[in-house]
Amino acid sequence: MYLPLTEAYVIRLIELEPGGPDDPVAIHLLAAELDHCLEYEALSYVWGDAKNTLPISCNGRRFEVTVNLHAALVRARDVAALVHEHADRMSGYSSILQMPVLKPNDPLLEDPRWKSFAKLMNRPWFKRAWVLQEVGLAKDPVALYGQMEFSYRDAMNLARWVARCASGLQSKVPISLFAIHTDWEDWSSDWREKSTYPTYTLLEFLSQARGLKCHDPRDQIYAFLGHPLAQLEDRSGPIIMPDYSKDVSEVFRELTILMIQKFGLCVLSALEHNESTLSEDFPSWILPWDVELAQCSFGCWSEFYYWASADVIPERPAMVEGNKLRVRGVILDVVRKSNQFSPSSEDLEKPSKLRDLRGASHEEGTLDCVWKDVQEREMTCVYPWEERLEAFSLTLCAGLTTPYLCAEKNLEQHWANFAAYWGLRLQSSSTGELPAELQRESEKGDADNF
Repeated sequence: MYLPLTEAYVIRLIELEPGGPDDPVAIHLLAAELDHCLEYEALSYVWGDAKNTLPISCNGRRFEVTVNLHAALVRARDVAALVHEHADRMSGYSSILQMPVLKPNDPLLEDPRWKSFAKLMNRPWFKRAWVLQEVGLAKDPVALYGQMEFSYRDAMNLARWVARCASGLQSKVPISLFAIHTDWEDWSSDWREKSTYPTYTLLEFLSQARGLKCHDPRDQIYAFLGHPLAQLEDRSGPIIMPDYSKDVSEVFRELTILMIQKFGLCVLSALEHNESTLSEDFPSWILPWDVELAQCSFGCWSEFYYWASADVIPERPAMVEGNKLRVRGVILDVVRKSNQFSPSSEDLEKPSKLRDLRGASHEEGTLDCVWKDVQEREMTCVYPWEERLEAFSLTLCAGLTTPYLCAEKNLEQHWANFAAYWGLRLQSSSTGELPAELQRESEKGDADNF
């Protein structure tokens, strides 16, 4: 239907004919030279099942496209009002950090439109690696979610606000909040000036991005080279040049070495393996950038207020010798007992589910076993007996509280929230009663916030 493009700066565009929701889709293909500064809009969508297609008219001929592309061209439904309202709500604040945290009884938490927002945020579009580049480099990305449209960045602002100021919503409505979108939706050269977390590094960026999906594992790196953090200091190009002739392991090794040279051994804080990568003939210190299990950011997230190494300034401890990483270390202690947690177990039950159990249906999980150990005076523990419960409560939430602040700065509220949550767990299990010091506090706390 058309000739191949012969010029380096010539692209092909689609001209979409106007029409109503029920009209057939008709398009025309045309070639355009980029040097002429032609204005056009880029459409980002998920292919979906390539075998599930619908017909459109292309240059006057029948042409099959995926159902997702057809829907993107036609457009069908919307949650725009909620996004627009939040944009108005934010207009009086310079940053989400200044906005107040909603109280547990705030009527806004009961707004039925949150279910629509949850459905939007659970769309597979948010999970594609290349989508992040597409919206990050766009001047003003607009989401087409049906008959209406809204700013993609306004929607991410709303998601950020939910995570920081209305976290109680997440126990009521299954809203998927992808930090990779809410923290990295702007790839402009002045992104730090507009970011909630301007101190973020490339290590944090790529660690968060591992949860995104792409067909080629090398794109787990190549898709993000357009961000300013992935550029050489002299702005002459990316830190790694995309080369699809290289093996995946070679690409992962190259980036891991670069990161260790730049950030030191804290890079290994982002290291995760699964059964497949452990069985491969592959050095265990090289990060498989396409594996994401728990997205553990201890040791590599600059916004955490605590550091395990305190004020110790580490030496440059790493030397790469072929496929070996040579490091120096210090033995701190010996682990005497370990417990295996699973994301699919009863350990992570939300308060809403615990309330629905109405007694004695909760199966004992790993967390319940740890609770028993904490209550056992004979169990070896570095903490004095009177400090064990507090240490246990802080460990469960990594020392953080809503909205991701230092729990120890408001220890009284943290303690009450912990008491409220653990009281719910014990009501629906047979693992004992709530200690007296927690019973007094449980009525003041918010289990959902914990």
